[in-house]
Amino acid sequence: MPAIAQADTDAQLVDLWVRRHESPNTRRNYRRQAERFMAWIGKPLVTVRLGDLQGYLQTLEGQASATRAATAALKSLFTFAQETRFLRFNVGKAVKSPSVKNTLAERIMPETDMLRLIGMEANPRNRALLILLYGGGLRISELCGLCWRDLAERQDGEGQATVYGKGGKTRAVVARS
Repeated sequence: MPAIAQADTDAQLVDLWVRRHESPNTRRNYRRQAERFMAWIGKPLVTVRLGDLQGYLQTLEGQASATRAATAALKSLFTFAQETRFLRFNVGKAVKSPSVKNTLAERIMPETDMLRLIGMEANPRNRALLILLYGGGLRISELCGLCWRDLAERQDGEGQATVYGKGGKTRAVVARS
């Protein structure tokens, strides 16, 4: 069994924890959440107790859902700290994550607007990218990460894109012209 990565300081632990995540956005957000908590708590993580964590999370009540999502990040940090034996106890285990409003529907463009946008695009390359983006349900990061080798021609004018996405998952997306 490989040796478990260990840290000597809180800062080293946070660095190891953040590096576990592939997404640059997740890394940035998790680091920010950890730094906010550590600045608020003002003491080493090894001395943090359940009441300290609960007190910090209470200060986030009434704020935006994304800010309150700090609970999940901090729970992850404390779990990692215990798994690497940096901390003996995982105080985050006793904290329940608040439910966060699902705002996905607010970010989805209506199909009629998207079809109008595609229809207005004169550049064939950009038009194809918009069709693949919308029709395949791709994230921008997934679309930007595509290379020629990820694309394959199929029968009847169809194409297939092999998309590497969130969470390190790979999926095939079929596009029709």
